[in-house]
Amino acid sequence: MRGNQQASTEFGIVTQTMVVSELVTDFIIFLSGYFEKIRCYGVYGNHGRLTKSPMDSHPAENLDRLVYYIVKERVKGIKGVSFDYTEAQHMIVKVNGWKFWLEHGDTVRSWMGIPFYGGQREKARIDDMLATYREHADYVVVGHHHNPATFNGLYFNGAFIGGDLYSIGRLRRASIPSQKILGINENHGVVWERN
Repeated sequence: MRGNQQASTEFGIVTQTMVVSELVTDFIIFLSGYFEKIRCYGVYGNHGRLTKSPMDSHPAENLDRLVYYIVKERVKGIKGVSFDYTEAQHMIVKVNGWKFWLEHGDTVRSWMGIPFYGGQREKARIDDMLATYREHADYVVVGHHHNPATFNGLYFNGAFIGGDLYSIGRLRRASIPSQKILGINENHGVVWERN
């Protein structure tokens, strides 16, 4: 996305796409030995974009989608495993009867580096939009901001890498690598979370 990223990445774009596809596939295969049913979902965001500006390319022209396609093809035929991704930049999935709006989160704006107000506004706008169609989302799950957080049914995921050359060198921000795990009860919704 930015010219300086090539100098700070370990691998080029093609190698990154191949390696992450293999890593995700291997992880799903590993988990299939422990769980009877695994449902995977993918939404794309700004990191897989092919151009610096989102205005310069079609949103669906995104390497995240290519990774999802490769992984879906690789896990096809593994009993109990499904992988779905969307042409849109969001999707609604049902987990134990509760609806989750999934998106990358690059549309959530921060104020003084904190996405709280932007997250609240995003969730309210999603609720308003869905209400028009007599639909709703019980929870909203986003990434992008690289720091885990939770408030009012909105979950911000962490980041696999923590800090990198850009976040530390330019933004002076880094987080401990993490991903959010949620425990979802049929009667009560999200009952626990762990980073």
